[in-house]
Amino acid sequence: VGSLGELRLSHALMRLEREQVRLLELKAIRAAELEPYTQKIAQLAHRLELDISDYYICVGNEELSSSRLSRLENKLIELWNIEADRISKFAALENQSRALRRELEDDDFINTINDITEMNKQQNSYLPESEEIATLFIDADPNDLGANCLAKAQNRLQGLRTEKDNRLQRLQTLGSEISLLWERLEIPEIEQRKFRDMCASSSIRRATFRLGQAEVAKLKAQLRERVVDLVHARRDKIFTLWDELDIPESIRSQSAHFIEAQPPFDEELLLQHEELLDTLETKQANLQPLLRLIERREDLIDARLKLEKIQSDPGRLMRRGRGSAAERRIEMDLEAQVKQLPKLTELLLKKIPDWEAKEGSLHWRGERYLDTIKRSEAEWKQHKHDSKASKHKSAAPDSHHFHASNNKENVRT
Repeated sequence: VGSLGELRLSHALMRLEREQVRLLELKAIRAAELEPYTQKIAQLAHRLELDISDYYICVGNEELSSSRLSRLENKLIELWNIEADRISKFAALENQSRALRRELEDDDFINTINDITEMNKQQNSYLPESEEIATLFIDADPNDLGANCLAKAQNRLQGLRTEKDNRLQRLQTLGSEISLLWERLEIPEIEQRKFRDMCASSSIRRATFRLGQAEVAKLKAQLRERVVDLVHARRDKIFTLWDELDIPESIRSQSAHFIEAQPPFDEELLLQHEELLDTLETKQANLQPLLRLIERREDLIDARLKLEKIQSDPGRLMRRGRGSAAERRIEMDLEAQVKQLPKLTELLLKKIPDWEAKEGSLHWRGERYLDTIKRSEAEWKQHKHDSKASKHKSAAPDSHHFHASNNKENVRT
């Protein structure tokens, strides 16, 4: 009995040992199946800078079931999706950044920008160059897909956008300075166009700023050389505008301290002339609408005199024959024009005080026009009164003839 029991126990142990071997073999097979997943997950987690549980990155001995294999597969797919999403977003940001870099600088600059110490750092430049700006032009590492990769790419893109905005603003300042110098020096349009064509190809790159700075230096040198001629040219225009605007001598004398200055001239004196000239040209431009109204009123006053002359002939209405219809049309046209005179005069009496409150007295042919209106209106009223009185006098019967007639009647009686 004892031997039989031992034999059975021996067989049981053998079966257990065989099962153990089978399980160990199965464990090794399953571990081999799991290991590629855990390795790949570990690599992706490291590349993506993600904190992943050891359950997914170490095979271990805790669980080697098929369900764990399924979970590892799902985790790997999840990480692949994260990787693909980051790659897509990163590529989109980099494409935008690359387009901006090419817009801001040429390929040679971009290719050599890694050596920042070789950059030409100029002081007092419209385009200050710094290491911070230079790093914007360095290509990002496409293998960097860490947790902050998108933030860094976004910051780099925003930095390039800011740099573009800054350059556009500085370019506008530089362009305004050049345009002002062109205007002051009266540079021909053909030369201006030639310079613009030179800058067109470089847009907002550093080359454009170098061209602009060189143009400013050249124009400023010309300004210093031509300051005497420019002052005299400005004076001629000022004198012409003074006369056209009927500026009184009391106002002109306020500028005598620089208008009557003698050479040598400097840029400050030229600037004083230009400021006065700008003021007069602005005043002339603002005055044009009023001048047109004044000229229209003067035309209507002439029409009123012509109409009065025509209507002073009472026989005109009885005339027949060739030319009489044309004369009547002329009279009717003048009547229609003269009807506009009161309304236009009233408009000027309203607008001129508003103008004078801002710009000073408005003169016309050497006289303040408000005084001209008052004088002409008074003269016209007096003229009408005198004409009416003259007509009444000519229409009244002669007193001597009247008394003589009465005497004859008395004699007859």
